[in-house]
Amino acid sequence: MNHAFVTIIADVPVKDIAALRTSIEALGNPAVPTIAAALDGLAAIHFASLNVFEASAGDRGYLVFEFSGDGVVDKLLDHLGDRLGADLDPIFAHADGRGNQPLREFWRGHVVDTGQTPFANPGVNFTGSPGLSVQRIRRERDLALHLTRVLDTIGPGRPALERLEAIRRQLRHDAQWSWALDPEPVAQGGKLAIVPDTLARALPVAVRPRVAVCPGLPVAVCDSGIACLSDRVVGGGTSPAEACCSRLDARRRRHS
Repeated sequence: MNHAFVTIIADVPVKDIAALRTSIEALGNPAVPTIAAALDGLAAIHFASLNVFEASAGDRGYLVFEFSGDGVVDKLLDHLGDRLGADLDPIFAHADGRGNQPLREFWRGHVVDTGQTPFANPGVNFTGSPGLSVQRIRRERDLALHLTRVLDTIGPGRPALERLEAIRRQLRHDAQWSWALDPEPVAQGGKLAIVPDTLARALPVAVRPRVAVCPGLPVAVCDSGIACLSDRVVGGGTSPAEACCSRLDARRRRHS
């Protein structure tokens, strides 16, 4: 399951900022029922916001649309364009260079990627529910409400373990809720492919490390004295990080 973090920024004339604020406020905070229903119907959007503000130079305004969702960016832009186009098109009509292209295509051309490397647009993407899809969050919400009702039928005065086993028996024999007893697949990995590359790109080319480390082991130090967090293959075959992570996984299995 992939989390998409999208920031769309478009220039707007300074003279339009006040009118745009009025239009944005009319969408509600929280969103008015029609907008909320459109977003809820996608069952994929965790967060969305729309704002406009004046540039520090005072020569323009910025219209900023942000959202995070489950899936890939292009698909989410298509879905949001279908669901919210009628409400957001009049707002984005104020954007410089809007033209007559579909709103989703205009959005694609104004996506701003963020990162932590020297020449990237500074930004840190954050999800308050890592690894959890909107659908799973909703299912677990409904499960919690269901369990509250189940506990009322079991009644107080019984040992906690006995009540737990009674709940499990009820869930196991109920097709609507039996999924709660089956663990979902967990993310596999351990190659340190994201953070190390971020750090490696931030280093001058001359001192970029060529060794690899593994979580839980001492961090290697290259000749420049900079801690090395790169997961690069030394020679051919399995990288050192892959090898040591495999050994750690085997050790955990032996002790579990």
